Amino acid sequence: MHTKTSKAVIGPLADAVSSLVLIISDAEINKAAMPDLTALAKIVDDQIAHLTAVGLKISSQAAATDAQLSVEMPEACAQVKKSSDLLLTGTEVLAKDAYSAAGRNSLLDGVKGILRNTANILTIMDDLEVRKLLTSMTHIRVFLSTISDQENALSSETDPAEIAKLENAWVVTVATYSQTFTAFLQQCHKRVVEIIDQSLQVRLESAISTLAKESPLLLSACRVVVTRIGVARSKYLLTSTLQRMNAAVDEIETVIKMRPEDDDLNFDSAAEERRTKTVDSVIHNIRFVIASKGTNIQPLVTEYSDITNSVYTGTKRVMNLVPNASQRSLIQSQLESILKADVETTTALKALVLRPDHTQAQQDVNRCLNQSTNAHNLLKFVRNRVLVGTLASSYAMLSDPSGSPHTCIGAVFDASMKGNRGKLPTAISNFEAETHRWMNLCSSVLDLCPTASLQISLEARNCIRSIEGTLPMISASAHLNVLQHTDPNANQNLELVGKRWVDGMQSGLIVARESFTPFEIVSGLQQCFAQHADGLEAACAANDAEGALMQTAACLSTASQLATVVRRSTTAVSDLAYKNSLELRVQEMEKVLPQFTLKAKQILDTKKVGDVLDMHNCIKETALRFSAIEDLMRMRYDTAISAGVLAEATNAGDEKSLAVEGISVQILEHAGDTVVLDEEPPRLMPEAEAKLDPIQAAAQEIKVEASHWSPKENPIVDASIKISDHLSTLAKLHKLLLKDPTSTSAAESKRSFIQAAKQIHTECLKIVASAKPIADRCSDARLQKQLYSSLQWIENLAQQLKIVAAVKTSAPLDTDRDQQLVTCAKNVMVAVKNCIRDSEAGTLRLSPDVSNVAAGDNAHGSHVAGGYSKALKGKAAAPPIVKFKRNVYRKKAA
Repeated sequence: MHTKTSKAVIGPLADAVSSLVLIISDAEINKAAMPDLTALAKIVDDQIAHLTAVGLKISSQAAATDAQLSVEMPEACAQVKKSSDLLLTGTEVLAKDAYSAAGRNSLLDGVKGILRNTANILTIMDDLEVRKLLTSMTHIRVFLSTISDQENALSSETDPAEIAKLENAWVVTVATYSQTFTAFLQQCHKRVVEIIDQSLQVRLESAISTLAKESPLLLSACRVVVTRIGVARSKYLLTSTLQRMNAAVDEIETVIKMRPEDDDLNFDSAAEERRTKTVDSVIHNIRFVIASKGTNIQPLVTEYSDITNSVYTGTKRVMNLVPNASQRSLIQSQLESILKADVETTTALKALVLRPDHTQAQQDVNRCLNQSTNAHNLLKFVRNRVLVGTLASSYAMLSDPSGSPHTCIGAVFDASMKGNRGKLPTAISNFEAETHRWMNLCSSVLDLCPTASLQISLEARNCIRSIEGTLPMISASAHLNVLQHTDPNANQNLELVGKRWVDGMQSGLIVARESFTPFEIVSGLQQCFAQHADGLEAACAANDAEGALMQTAACLSTASQLATVVRRSTTAVSDLAYKNSLELRVQEMEKVLPQFTLKAKQILDTKKVGDVLDMHNCIKETALRFSAIEDLMRMRYDTAISAGVLAEATNAGDEKSLAVEGISVQILEHAGDTVVLDEEPPRLMPEAEAKLDPIQAAAQEIKVEASHWSPKENPIVDASIKISDHLSTLAKLHKLLLKDPTSTSAAESKRSFIQAAKQIHTECLKIVASAKPIADRCSDARLQKQLYSSLQWIENLAQQLKIVAAVKTSAPLDTDRDQQLVTCAKNVMVAVKNCIRDSEAGTLRLSPDVSNVAAGDNAHGSHVAGGYSKALKGKAAAPPIVKFKRNVYRKKAA
């Protein structure tokens, strides 16, 4: 079941299977007679008759154009009818003899066959839709190939009359292509809505987006080729665009052909664990083994060594991308501290391997692990702050083609538009070098700071590939334009490529910053602004006019980025006291920022470097305002509160010394957005145990995620905790079914197993109902789309889990269903965790005017595939918004 149509049809049948299994289980438990099920069987048979009638009608209609369907569909319909007849036979036998074992077996075989063969019919129908899309895709490939062939013929032709004919033929081809291309994209968008798997949705949307954005570039390249401006360059523009479009078409074909049984589609838990594994998670596993008196420590020693080596080599790679010597020195100093701590920790662990029960060895390991944790946390902050600042500096040089010629991208466009052939090669060389540094920085961010969301990680990789593909287009378009910088076709082509470039850079920056905390972003940008301000002062002192202008442009871009992030931060805060303090400092920033922006733009426009001295006080005042905001956020985003744990002050002893960010427990206990708990937070299962019991591990991951927030008056968190409990029950019952599926107790286990899956489905629907108003009113378009996607995914997966559970109980020894159950449980876990995070973030970005925003599909709104409409024709009562209150835990004494 990988499409929504399949889910809609299979769902009711799975419910029927569950009901029959429960009825049979009750009869076995109570040793009672089976009830008369002939009426229920007749209803199911009628549904099957309707399904087969539809299937055979589709087969008949498509017989002339699709030979495969005319062969597969009749056979599939015959098989499902056979299973339905078996169901009827079983119920008739049981109606005559309510204790008949043969009747029960026929009943179960019938419902299992119905479910299996119905799924087969739906797969055949879906394959038909895929083949239709592949047929349209073939037309697109033909058009792309025809455009390439006609360009080759046009470039080699010398007879003016033949050239005219070829040009006319080309115009017809391009016009026909445009119409076919639009229809193809519409088909692709329908497929995105139909697919359930989130990762496939991301891949398909990315490929569709690439095609849509490349299409204007293709048309522009065609116009440039016809004008015969720079034949070699124009040919390259066309060829490279065609290559990228063909690659996008290939990706679309790969995605739409995937099926649930394909290895590429199945959830790769090992890869996901590697992607998100951190030093903290490995240290947690080591502590658990020591605390539980475990002896299998050697694999953890190896794992600790591997993860710390990965951090070290990754950070060293980042250092090579950082131009500032003082920042490199700071990172290197922290790396040396980590090396020392890691050597001591590894030595202590090896000693513990030899003497696992030795108390002193255990104490040495715990002491070293504490030192290692502190060292790695400090490195993470220092490194991430430098990464944010370096990304910001690089972005300033690459993000605005139409802006200052003193940036890398600006210099390329300035030289090209003015026809300056002498400056263009150097400008392009600098631009390409900076772009490669940007891409390497983004890749390092993904490797060193993995996001919690696999979807965001995929988007980030796609953004990097997009930038990489557009880079040679900038060079070719600039070289082409410089030859005829007054030609409107060449100008328009360069502008289109520039627009494509800016779109990719903006998307890349937004996605890359998902890997950092708000404080890391603000601190990194503030540090970046201060460095460029110092660089500006040094350039003025050295009479370096060009350097001063470059630093001014960098200061302007960084200040704009920082101001945007800070303004956004004020809307993403639920603590009123902190929000008021932050807003006051933002207001102070707003008093000086416009003046700085105006003066910086004047200097870049007039190129009067002497005016920089007049801007010195303005830069200083702006830097002070940014620094004040960073200081406030430094207190707010202390590591203690980010972990949700109350840390004891140095002079621990009485209750008043317990504090978070200097806020006493007494204040926290009365704060409206905080709940103080006298207990320890739940912890993840050790990796070794999680591998042995993956369903229980998924349940525990949900519990840990939900533990950050209070369930009181929060149905999202409350339902998540219940889902965790039901998944835990499912894990225990699954073991019992595998152990002895034919015992008397197995009937009760089957019943409880199905009930647990149904309860998970019910709680997931509660989450969707409670989170939907948040999505409807979310003012952040990207977050809103992400939340809608999470809601759809969690609903689909809960239904899928219920179906898999029903099938599993009907065939307990089917090992294929075991893997499906584990995969489905893990996916539900990921979906619930994402929904909690996205919902909490959404509550901090609500539209201020909620009176004009509807809750999706109601009397005045409309439900649309892929999301819910926000438009209202009239006023409606606004559904309540869930409030998230953070749990803060006191640490229990060891």
